[in-house]
Amino acid sequence: KIDPTLSEAWFNLADLLAATDNPDAARRYLRRALSVEPQYADAIFNLARLEFEAGGLEEARRLWSDYLKLDSSSERARAAQRGISFVDLQSGQKSTA
Repeated sequence: KIDPTLSEAWFNLADLLAATDNPDAARRYLRRALSVEPQYADAIFNLARLEFEAGGLEEARRLWSDYLKLDSSSERARAAQRGISFVDLQSGQKSTA
C-alpha cells in the first residue's frame, strides 16, 4: 500500500506505468505526486513529457516553464527549453524560454 503523502512513491508508480505503456495512469499518479510536493522537478518534467506525447502541447509548455523555474541549467532544462520552442513554433508564438 502506498503512503498517500509520499510523493516519491507516486512518482515511481507513474514511472512504472509509463514504461508499461499506460500513460494516462502515469499522468494521474504524477499529478498525485505533485499534489503532495508541488515543486517536485522530476515529476513536473515527466508529466510535461507525457502531456506532450498525448498532444497536450499547451499543458506541456506550461509544465516545462514551471520546470525551468526550478532547474535552468541541466540537460533536462535544455530539453524543456527545446520542448517550449517546439510548442511555440507549432502555435506560431515566439519562445519566451
